[in-house]
Amino acid sequence: MSYFKSGKKNNWTAIVLCLFAGTTFWFFNALNKTYTTNIKYPISVDFDTEVYQEIKPLPETLHINLTGAGWDLLRKSLGVKVAPLVIHLEKPDEIKKIVGSTLPALITDQLNDVQLNYVLTDTLFVNVDKRVSKRFYLHVDSLTLFLEKNFALVTPVTLSQDSVTLTGPESLLLSLGDTITISIDEKEIDDRYSEEVPILIPQQEIITRDPPTVTVTFNVAEYLPEEQRVPLSIENIPDKVLATLMDSTVIIKYKKPENIENVIPADSFRVVMDFKTLNRVDTSLYPVLIRYPENLLEIQLDTSRVKIILHE
Repeated sequence: MSYFKSGKKNNWTAIVLCLFAGTTFWFFNALNKTYTTNIKYPISVDFDTEVYQEIKPLPETLHINLTGAGWDLLRKSLGVKVAPLVIHLEKPDEIKKIVGSTLPALITDQLNDVQLNYVLTDTLFVNVDKRVSKRFYLHVDSLTLFLEKNFALVTPVTLSQDSVTLTGPESLLLSLGDTITISIDEKEIDDRYSEEVPILIPQQEIITRDPPTVTVTFNVAEYLPEEQRVPLSIENIPDKVLATLMDSTVIIKYKKPENIENVIPADSFRVVMDFKTLNRVDTSLYPVLIRYPENLLEIQLDTSRVKIILHE
């Protein structure tokens, strides 16, 4: 009984070997014939990279129709030892697209073992520009600094250098204007700041920065809120007019440096109203602060109009 089982197994092995041999013979014989097929072929867009620079990635493949031996077409379709077709451009900044119908003249002589019938790709898009260098001024917008509550700048914001040189595609550099704004990401700053900050620009992956960073320095101090009631006065009252204020004082709110311990005297401020600006509809005047200590911040009056009573 085991003899028959062993014989059946040997028969199946022989059959499989015959099928494999026949398939292999057919496959190799088929590859020796000539075929026509569509292939995605690697390409390389070539130009002087010292003079020009790509803005967006260049096309890397091209769909073409080829005729050739099966072996050659198989090798090219698999990308085995296939050198890319080179498309050379003398002035790539003047070209935005390459029409597929113009490519055979550029690549036919590079296909030695197969025949190019036609190009299937309709258009290749190219985005290349002249490579230039340009100097930009550096600037920090102090209004965008995130300081701790009640803290303010007490010195100018200084930079370790006032400019940066950028090298890259000309059109991108021209779109940046003349000044690069430095951004400070740190928040709730409550002490002297002196840090190396990156110079960030759009599409900086294709633009060279010299230098790539700059040191930003400034000092801050705490300012405490305070208020003071100050007397009002009226100027330019006509001789025959008698005016009485509905309220003879105004409250001034401000912030002062925390190292000033005493309350700032009321006579450090002066608020006046000009009779020439009288609003006769509601008989009111507009108070104007004309004197105050220079080291205060966020100074404001608690009212923008003061009613008066006229006795003419």
